[in-house]
Amino acid sequence: MEDSDLDLSKFEADMVNYYLAGAARARLFQDSVAGRPWKVDLAKGELELGNKKFTVQVLGTYAENYFLWSWKNPDAKDWTKSLTLANKLHSKGKKPGYAVFREGKVSPKWVTPEEIAYVAGEISGRFPAYFAPQGEVAVVLLITSASVDIEKLPVVYISGLILDLPPTMPNPRSAIGIFAEGLGFTVDEKEESLTANREDASFTVTFNKEGQVNEVSLEASPPKPSKPARHAGRGITKRTTRTRRGKM
Repeated sequence: MEDSDLDLSKFEADMVNYYLAGAARARLFQDSVAGRPWKVDLAKGELELGNKKFTVQVLGTYAENYFLWSWKNPDAKDWTKSLTLANKLHSKGKKPGYAVFREGKVSPKWVTPEEIAYVAGEISGRFPAYFAPQGEVAVVLLITSASVDIEKLPVVYISGLILDLPPTMPNPRSAIGIFAEGLGFTVDEKEESLTANREDASFTVTFNKEGQVNEVSLEASPPKPSKPARHAGRGITKRTTRTRRGKM
């Protein structure tokens, strides 16, 4: 079957609604465990990161330029405790628009492992995705015992997340607006730009004629003091950064 014959319509809608939230959640979890050695026991559904243990579900593996769903893996018979969510997603693949959950092998030219992981994590219960490298193979996991609140996302991460949107994103403008509102921003849209405002920060995204992201400018304000300070306002400035795609 050719990629063009596969119906991704529902998954693409989920991409718009959930991809950025999933990417943010994964980034925050990754930051919290960065540099720790890892060991996973898929028979038990457990991941060790340093001296911490997490309950996990395995989505699949990425190697040799394709993603292999865990339920398709020859070793899956030993992973019963780790397959619950992947099996539920596989069942969803029977519905129109979710062919990516039905096919055992997925080419990154069709849907990337990150797209699968971030969307799957959000629609399965807002679980952070974790890519565990093992030589030339990446084991793609969902951390089901970790609670990661993306409302605590540092504002400095926003530009990078937006600029890293995949070129296959069906509607970048809508995806960014949904993500911003989920972080507590109010969104104002114009023909060629989108501006999001919150008490502590604001950012503006400009788009090219094809609707893809061109530039992100971020302005972060220092938190207001809880009590009036002597010389209030002296030395307090707003910090503005502008970043273009491809010039990170």
